[in-house]
Amino acid sequence: MGFFLYSAKPICTDSIGVEKIDRVTFAETETLFRCSARVTVKYSSYFASVEPALQQRIDGMMLFLNKYHPMKTRVQISIDETKPIFFKITDNRIQIGSQLLHAKGHLERGLIKIWLAERTSLKIDIALFSEVAADFLWYVYQGEFEVEDPLRQVKTELGRDRWPQVLKSTEGYCESPWKLSEHFFNCESIRADRVLTDQNTFNLSIRPLMTSVWIKAYNELAFQDRLSFMSYFAEYLRTQSLNSEKAIRSILEDSHPLKQGMLSIKRMTDLLNSSPLVKERKEFREFYSRITINLQQSGVSDSFAEAYFDYLFEYPDELSPDSVFFKNLVLISQKNPQLQIAVKDLHQIWILPTRASLPLTIFDQIKNQQHVYFACPTLKEISMTQFFEHSEKLLLVKGCDQNSVMDFESLITKGVMDFSRRNKNLAFIQFHLPSFEMKAKELAHVKNFFDLVKNRDVNQSEFQTLGWSQIQWFEESQAYKPNAVVDAIELFRIDIN
Repeated sequence: MGFFLYSAKPICTDSIGVEKIDRVTFAETETLFRCSARVTVKYSSYFASVEPALQQRIDGMMLFLNKYHPMKTRVQISIDETKPIFFKITDNRIQIGSQLLHAKGHLERGLIKIWLAERTSLKIDIALFSEVAADFLWYVYQGEFEVEDPLRQVKTELGRDRWPQVLKSTEGYCESPWKLSEHFFNCESIRADRVLTDQNTFNLSIRPLMTSVWIKAYNELAFQDRLSFMSYFAEYLRTQSLNSEKAIRSILEDSHPLKQGMLSIKRMTDLLNSSPLVKERKEFREFYSRITINLQQSGVSDSFAEAYFDYLFEYPDELSPDSVFFKNLVLISQKNPQLQIAVKDLHQIWILPTRASLPLTIFDQIKNQQHVYFACPTLKEISMTQFFEHSEKLLLVKGCDQNSVMDFESLITKGVMDFSRRNKNLAFIQFHLPSFEMKAKELAHVKNFFDLVKNRDVNQSEFQTLGWSQIQWFEESQAYKPNAVVDAIELFRIDIN
């Protein structure tokens, strides 16, 4: 009987455009070279098991990229078992933690970013542009956009972010699946290592807005125009430039976060418009035009430091994110993602549903459709002029117990009459501010409107100023509605059972 001894043979990789793949563990570093290099290494059971699937991922992406322009250099990949969520790109080398390697999108976007770096001739820092361009190519490659956060088990979603909701503090940025692969490690060690600051995360947090706008503009092109757009895409990148004036402006830092964000958006649109292809080819002209339209539809205006919200809740004291009031607003925001809802206190503002706040100083002006203001007992008077030109409607709610149960979902979904019906324990006044402003001078002496409407005599001089002829009682809503020439006060309730 003969015995045959089989020894495991060294393995190699035939992955397109790959020089070598390392695997770093606490015990050793294993290496897999490209087969054509004919480098002998010891057998690795790890690479024997993962290399086929890894090669499939790499080859798929490299074939896609090389279709538009061949990669100039071979890529080196280092899989780090000692730092599972580490990610770094240095020239043609990708260092990726083992956990990020197995999460969707991180390795592939790393390959795309190396390809992008070879295509662009820009000499300024365009980190945000490169990230959005990588997102776009990842979308075109797989027909959908999805990058996974393996720690929080969440994935990116397109079209959910509007300006300025998209802005995030460092805390909010780190909670988002949209954070850069390079920042997973920093975010998890945020308390010990302040590599990330609010100043740079404000800029990077714009990524989901710009990616969504870019992909939407591309999808709005006709099918043949999309094919043509992609066939010229490498040239589009290569021919983009900023003139010296714009380049200088783009690297100047503004201390105002909203202005930083707007400058980043402006810089990206300048880049998109800078290629001669925008003038020469209709698909690029249409793409750029749709980018600008989609930005406007997403809330980006010409005013640098202006924010607009559908609903703004203002608590003129210190507000706790752990309060019943705050948590309920977060839930309402999650149920109504099409609406921009924010809540602010004396010093900060939360753009819901995120629980991370932003300083009020980032806004020069805040406008909204419906303002809800809590008239705390400590407030002796409320000046109505502070709301003019900022809001269309103002709901004054008497009291400021942030842990009491209040149904604001009814206000958002069905209006103030339903809000009144569902909150019969609240005293409130709903104003239509443009109408009120017409009579503001005549009513300037009124500092407490709850005291004013206690007396429901329509012959009272203030009510005559507003043209009240009758006050109608609605039993179901337990509220009063004036019949008036000037609809400054639309609905109110003072007496609480």
